[in-house]
Amino acid sequence: MERPDTSAGRLMDRLDAVKAKLDSVSPSFCLAKWNQVTIHLASGTTHSCHHCIPHKIPLQEVWDNPSALHNTQEKKERRKQMLTGERPKECDFCWRVEDLKNPDVFSDRVRKSAQKWNDDTIETIPQMPWDANVIPKYIEIDFSSACNFKCLYCSPAYSTTWAKEIREHGPIYSGIFTTNSMRAIAGVGGLPLDVEEDNNPYIQAFWKWFPEVVESGKLREMRVTGGEPLLSKNTFKLIDYFVEHPQPNMVFSINSNLGAPKQFIDKLIKGMNKLSEAKAAKRLTVYTSGEGHGARGEYIRHGLNYKTWLENVNRILAECPNVEVVFMCTYNILSVTSFKDFLQDAYDLIKTYTTPEIRTQPLVVSIPYLRHPEHLSAWVLDSTFLRYMEECVTFMKNRTLETKSQENTKDGYIVVKPGFTEGSVQEMIRVYEVIKNAIINGVGRNHNIVDLRRGFYQYMDQCDARRGTSFLSTFPEMTEFYYNCKTNYP
Repeated sequence: MERPDTSAGRLMDRLDAVKAKLDSVSPSFCLAKWNQVTIHLASGTTHSCHHCIPHKIPLQEVWDNPSALHNTQEKKERRKQMLTGERPKECDFCWRVEDLKNPDVFSDRVRKSAQKWNDDTIETIPQMPWDANVIPKYIEIDFSSACNFKCLYCSPAYSTTWAKEIREHGPIYSGIFTTNSMRAIAGVGGLPLDVEEDNNPYIQAFWKWFPEVVESGKLREMRVTGGEPLLSKNTFKLIDYFVEHPQPNMVFSINSNLGAPKQFIDKLIKGMNKLSEAKAAKRLTVYTSGEGHGARGEYIRHGLNYKTWLENVNRILAECPNVEVVFMCTYNILSVTSFKDFLQDAYDLIKTYTTPEIRTQPLVVSIPYLRHPEHLSAWVLDSTFLRYMEECVTFMKNRTLETKSQENTKDGYIVVKPGFTEGSVQEMIRVYEVIKNAIINGVGRNHNIVDLRRGFYQYMDQCDARRGTSFLSTFPEMTEFYYNCKTNYP
């Protein structure tokens, strides 16, 4: 397919080319399984893509080989499937997108593999034994599950505040769904270890393995998450490590809810500026989550003060001139009606902090869609809500970043018009297409709509009863849908 010679066209051409290379190995081959890893050190679990449910890292494997924090036997089996063309079940997010058969909508199998730092491995990895131990190029870790939020879609595995609620009230039962059962999470090894960070064997293994990773020179992105990582001393130990061992080819990132007390925000700003001054990384990024505006965002992310959060985003952008911010938007059933207003706040920040030749991309919006727990997915809604998504697609298309090439500038181009990146726009289009396909054609859901809608309203009722919140007061525009669910699926 011939595409226009624009930034959008060039991005699509690259994705086309990467997909062709991946498919020449196998139609399920994905470089993320080798080159990326998220390690939940607090619980001793791992996965190579945020769409896949983490699995337990056997301690015996780590004792024998600390790199098993990434190279577990289970993950190697999934790699073997990918090399032989089988579709691992855990990767259904991508299979659902690819089965749309839309040449302009790309799955994350392609998008993740299209990272520039993957280019030198797209041909070499298939030549390796399927069970080889590899050093990842992208590492995401958490040291602790300590968190002051209990986001609607999160879990006691990643939030001590959620764990406290579940200990007090038990799991949430809604229709056929049991959400956040401590027993179920413990059954798959997902609960945080009941030890201090210094005594956690997975953290000990990490600090044994990590110097080898850094010395290899292969690391291209290091990302710290949680819990709320600002509440862990190991986060700042890692910052100090990179100040002492600069990695000029690496991106360093921190995921923060930016809702921690002020002294922790101050410490984050100081740490990121220390990294900048030491030239410890080629780029610094703060990721922060948000997927709803104002009171609606606060309902989704319980513990959030939206105004304070927005002020802290402004602080990062104003006080850390070499830091990029990324909004991670877990697009869910409660995002839909206020997401355009949320995007407006993001756009205002982009306009404020873009400088044409120096800070060409101060803020990026990332928009994956929620699948678990499924009764909080946007595809539980009916077709009357699709207009909200269409409005978001139009809003972003009309405010897309425009650039032109210019030598002797930081990024090799200057900004003609600040706005959302083409990648962000494509992600919103992808969300809309996948959700529409599920709502209109019934394609992609894992449970029937009766169970999902019953689970939805009962989940809202139980959260309100526990937390003293009011779903209907916060989302009056969803009143008719809520009562339709309650009437038709008692």
